[in-house]
Amino acid sequence: MSLGKKIQELRKQNNLSQEQLAEKLLVSRQAVSKWELDQSVPDTDKVILLSDLFKISTDYLLRKDINISLPQSLKENLNEKSIVLDTYKQFLGRWVKIFLDDKVYEGIYETAIIAMDNDYIMFQDKKSKRGIVAIESIISVSDADIYKRKQDNIPEVTLQEETGTALLEYFKGKRCKIRFKCKSIFTKPQGYFDVLVERITCDEVCIDSKGSKSIIKLDRILFIEER
Repeated sequence: MSLGKKIQELRKQNNLSQEQLAEKLLVSRQAVSKWELDQSVPDTDKVILLSDLFKISTDYLLRKDINISLPQSLKENLNEKSIVLDTYKQFLGRWVKIFLDDKVYEGIYETAIIAMDNDYIMFQDKKSKRGIVAIESIISVSDADIYKRKQDNIPEVTLQEETGTALLEYFKGKRCKIRFKCKSIFTKPQGYFDVLVERITCDEVCIDSKGSKSIIKLDRILFIEER
């Protein structure tokens, strides 16, 4: 495993955002992002700080032949995600209704699931426009009403091979609609109807809305859908 992947894994295990890790190391968030993408490497003093912060050896960070076992709590969490993923896999390639844990936007109806991983489901509408939603925001998935009609009226679904960060990176450079999560029935729907996604990582999305740039934390987003 590369140094960048190890830093990213340790950061996530400790529930830190790139920005939070950057603050602890007295560097910019962009520096942390470049480390994790293996576009640059931290200075020696930062490697030592990372070692102290995550309670691991510098050898583990710097040597590709050394890996570390995951904590039991993280193993249990990954196991739970795997069980959920196996449950949703039966809907891969099918037209579905996705009910969401949101007070304003209750669901996505008559859409096809074309790809998924432990964290996200990628869906596609009848116009082949794709979207993505976090599995943790889903209450339930069920077959769409389209299956109650004649079989010859059901559009064909083409599965995609993307997983992991590739699911997110699909939206880079595309104009998208972004819906924010809403936990109160007294809050109006929030988000962006038509923005350009300039950059997207596992932590945040950088967008351009009519020349005005913004960065949105990914965990604040309910779903992203291309225009």
